[in-house]
Amino acid sequence: MDRAISLWFESIRNGFLDYFFLFITEFGDELVFLILSSILYWLVNKEIGYRFMMIFLGTIAVNDAIKFLVARPRPFQAGVVSVVGEGSYGYSMPSGHAQGSMTMALTLHDDFGKTNQWVTPVVFTMAILVSISRIYLGQHYFSDVIVGILVAFAVFYAIKLIAPKIKLTTQKFIYIISPVLIGLLFLIDEKNYFVAVAAMLALTIGYDLEKKYINYTAKGTVWVQVAKYAIGLIVALLLKEGLKMVLPYTTDIDADMTQLDLFLDFVRYFILCLWLSLGSFFVFSKLFKQKQA
Repeated sequence: MDRAISLWFESIRNGFLDYFFLFITEFGDELVFLILSSILYWLVNKEIGYRFMMIFLGTIAVNDAIKFLVARPRPFQAGVVSVVGEGSYGYSMPSGHAQGSMTMALTLHDDFGKTNQWVTPVVFTMAILVSISRIYLGQHYFSDVIVGILVAFAVFYAIKLIAPKIKLTTQKFIYIISPVLIGLLFLIDEKNYFVAVAAMLALTIGYDLEKKYINYTAKGTVWVQVAKYAIGLIVALLLKEGLKMVLPYTTDIDADMTQLDLFLDFVRYFILCLWLSLGSFFVFSKLFKQKQA
């Protein structure tokens, strides 16, 4: 069935749909996650932003662990269909874009859906379109997308239902499982897993330190919020690209990354996420002296 569905999507391809789904698929990319998470964390509510990031990153870590174990080639890699645009590296099962976009939809719906009626239809429509785009573009099979969506639901509701019962804060849970997360770095040879673990650890450390020593929660005027976001995002992007020059890759091809490249990526994203969760608030507290306990 997977093969038949992929071939059907290939049969309906045309110029308009190619451009449409190439655009739509970007909404499941890490850049969208960075933009959304930074808006929530810097401008809306740190607790909501932290929770949003931990759930998303947790599903990514699970996604890459499953990909490593299943090791299923993508449809275009197996020669089933051709790929539209640039082919992604790594394995196919489950779809990271489908899982990530559905995770974002579930979290945003849970936090904002009841008070903003437009949120739920928008976020779930985008998640479904992103999932369809992965099949259309030849990046994933139908079953990859379905499993990705199911994993998103499983992880989200496991955290939502189990966490309150075991009476552990998200931070304490991350600290407890951190030896396992770090140990798996030596077994799971997947870039996104290294990035997810680095981000989870750095964000948690930064979140705790910021609450203890800075506790900057100023909302400010519209222009202060705009200035804060511009400064935060510009520094984040400079760090993201600048650290590649300070700690350069041995290859420009993701599929050919060495173990050293993966660990250097861990360091880069650890530093980047410390800026997001700690350094940025230190700068905000100095530039915009509005502090609310």
